[in-house]
Amino acid sequence: MEKIERVWIDKPGPYKVMVSKAMMSESVEGFTGCPFVKFYCETPDGKSTGIKFFRTRDTDNDRVKQIKQERIAKFIRNAGGNITSDAKTTFESVVGRDVYVLLSNKEYVGRDTNANNKPVVKNTIDYLFSSNKEITKVKPDMLEKKLSARDQEYLDTQVSMWKSTQIDMVKDSFDAVEEANKHIEDDGLPF
Repeated sequence: MEKIERVWIDKPGPYKVMVSKAMMSESVEGFTGCPFVKFYCETPDGKSTGIKFFRTRDTDNDRVKQIKQERIAKFIRNAGGNITSDAKTTFESVVGRDVYVLLSNKEYVGRDTNANNKPVVKNTIDYLFSSNKEITKVKPDMLEKKLSARDQEYLDTQVSMWKSTQIDMVKDSFDAVEEANKHIEDDGLPF
């Protein structure tokens, strides 16, 4: 079976999308985290995005449960879906339907795997809200979500810790080379 290569939405802004699939966390084998539903969506020109909502848990307080439920319900209603007592039926009711969404460029703390997992600021295109009609008025500051002061402090701490481990790794490597070189006999080569 040929794998389909997706082209992901890579710019923030308002989009009209069609919901192509609804996936619940229960369908992910071995998943034990916070339950979620993810809606895969496509623009008319074939670009994709995934919109993920965290669902309620027994341990959530009442306010958190209300916020989670309201966000999901608003998306379902804006997409013309039917809210029923069965979550799976509700989520699948929006598949094939159009909805307008606003996506932002959100910063988060990640790791650069090409630089020994150095903590860095990364960006992702993230869902903000939906509407049942075209989104025409967008404030520019809505499109760019910078790190919070708390996240910036976390990043700074992680970078400091990472730097100290890098210095230790270099010192340990240098010491190991020095130790190995003590046992090498002079072979007369100029290098």
